[in-house]
Amino acid sequence: MKLKDASSWLALEAANGLDIPYLGYVLLHVKIGQVELPECGFLVIKDQCLTDSEGVLAMNVISQCYEKMDQEKPLAYLSSSGAEQRAWTTAFQICASQARFAALDGSIGHVRTINRRPIQIPPRSEMLVWGRTKTGVDGRDYQCLVEPVEVGEVLIARTLSTVHDGRLLIRVQNLNDSPMYLYRHQKLAKTFIIDPADIIQENSVNMTRVGVNTVKELEKLQALLHKHRAVFAVHEEDYGLTSTMQHSIPTGNAAPVRERYRQIPPKLYQEVKRTRLCG
Repeated sequence: MKLKDASSWLALEAANGLDIPYLGYVLLHVKIGQVELPECGFLVIKDQCLTDSEGVLAMNVISQCYEKMDQEKPLAYLSSSGAEQRAWTTAFQICASQARFAALDGSIGHVRTINRRPIQIPPRSEMLVWGRTKTGVDGRDYQCLVEPVEVGEVLIARTLSTVHDGRLLIRVQNLNDSPMYLYRHQKLAKTFIIDPADIIQENSVNMTRVGVNTVKELEKLQALLHKHRAVFAVHEEDYGLTSTMQHSIPTGNAAPVRERYRQIPPKLYQEVKRTRLCG
């Protein structure tokens, strides 16, 4: 059994931001009870808490195992008992929740507007509006693909989005010369579940096509890019700041308005605080 090197395309990061060192990965034939799974990928990590004969079975393997079993009685395929059987029961309950969450084609449901009053989209402009869709399993956030549906003459962007508490941002555009409106609970798009492993992270840089000859040169280049990372955009909306240009927002003949200060609802306080910190 030979370990394969994945350092050029795979980096592991813990929840605290520290790197997780690993030795490589290997493809193994797995047999769980009466179920056989060929060529399952396993990472071999440096871990002092596990012995040489122990490992962690991830949900990618457990999910495949669950799909091949009779989902009404999955434990019938296993010969486990006691604490081991309870662990399998918990894992299969998670698999069942995920299976109910999305259809076989990955579709989750529709996105609808959550505004109480009509939202006006000015002519020849685009804006972000909040939409609501299905809340994640056990209330967890998840990533989804937003596929537009026909909404009159308003265009909906096809994009990747993160759903938090059943809410997500939708980019809408009005190319007409007159304003358009979005009404309460209006259907905007369909959502499809996306595996986070299939999403290229914003802070990842593909170095496979860089013209360097040695590992030392590659490390020097990576250090240089990291040193000057502030000059690079990390996503499509990272425009930076400038003092050399000015712009004006035409408001037509609309009279100036002034609204009184309103208290932030306690339920939204943490969300507003995170938005302010992110700038």
